[in-house]
Amino acid sequence: MKKLSIDLENLKKRRHELIVPVALMAGLLATIFIVVQLLGSAERVVIDEPVYQYVFEERDEYTDGIVMKKTEDTVMIDYGHQTVETDGCPFYYTDQDKLILSDDFLYLQRNGDIGGLVSYFTTLTANGDGTYTLADGTSGTLTGGMLHDGGDVFIFLEDATVSWNGETKDITGFSYVTCYQGESILIWSYGDEEAVWEELDGDGATVMMENGIDVDLVNDIYYKANGTKFLLYTDPTIFDPVKTQ
Repeated sequence: MKKLSIDLENLKKRRHELIVPVALMAGLLATIFIVVQLLGSAERVVIDEPVYQYVFEERDEYTDGIVMKKTEDTVMIDYGHQTVETDGCPFYYTDQDKLILSDDFLYLQRNGDIGGLVSYFTTLTANGDGTYTLADGTSGTLTGGMLHDGGDVFIFLEDATVSWNGETKDITGFSYVTCYQGESILIWSYGDEEAVWEELDGDGATVMMENGIDVDLVNDIYYKANGTKFLLYTDPTIFDPVKTQ
């Protein structure tokens, strides 16, 4: 029987030629996996502490925390028993002077000038002196003014007075007001046990801020202290990120 002739050198060469592309492919796949994982974690936040918010008069508490995930079009909130699209209302941490945004907001400074974009998943902590520490990977401080999500939600970072249906209510800094399509209003003053929720009677609703700015919640207009009129922007993401102190 004729013996097979094996070219060891050729086999080694061919094996080397195969190993190099396989190794490169494995490295590429590993890199893709890491990038996907990083992107996934950057667009998802797990809050494993008790949080709460007000959508109607009573407080909605989530003692086991929540999970928020950014999709292409919105932020989804996983409450553990159901997952729903955010309505823009922030979540407050139980027993902490701290909130986390569930949507993009535009910051309007105390003088009414545009302060810049404050992105979803950003946390704000009230320092007790009228300033708020902002954290979204960087840190800085906001002083007074307000945040608006371009839709229904307004977060006030200073004292203000809300007027609606012939009634008024004073609210403290770190409170929020939601005006649902100009038809109903939710007012929660930070620290109160209950919120106010009422249908609007057609006369509108406004907020006079401590800095002299008057906000028309129904028509999305604000007036500076000197009376100059501005329309509120509907898309906070068109602005550069807020510059903090």
